[in-house]
Amino acid sequence: MKKLVLLLIVAIFTVSCAAMLDRMVGISSESKRAEYTKSHSERPKNVLDCVTKGSLCVGMTKEEVMLVRGGGAFTHIKYSHTVVGNVRCDTWTYVDDNTGEIEFIIYFESGIVIGWSTI
Repeated sequence: MKKLVLLLIVAIFTVSCAAMLDRMVGISSESKRAEYTKSHSERPKNVLDCVTKGSLCVGMTKEEVMLVRGGGAFTHIKYSHTVVGNVRCDTWTYVDDNTGEIEFIIYFESGIVIGWSTI
């Protein structure tokens, strides 16, 4: 009986940790991406296809980028922005926490992906 209780506690703890990690690092499962595409049918088809596949593409919103890319267990994102005229330009720089090296950079204009570069 003690082993069963201990096993149950470990199982609950593991599920809770996985859910918390999911929220902390922005990892999105296929089901979350599928739910998003169903509820955002007004978005361009190519963007929804990329969300479904978990791929990055030009035209995505910041929310869509977080759905497909998120952060990662050992990655953090540096956010910066500038304003040119009336246009806000954002840069998300993904940095490996272990090495401090830049993994890649995503560029946004008015909240929409306009490109990215890998390092």
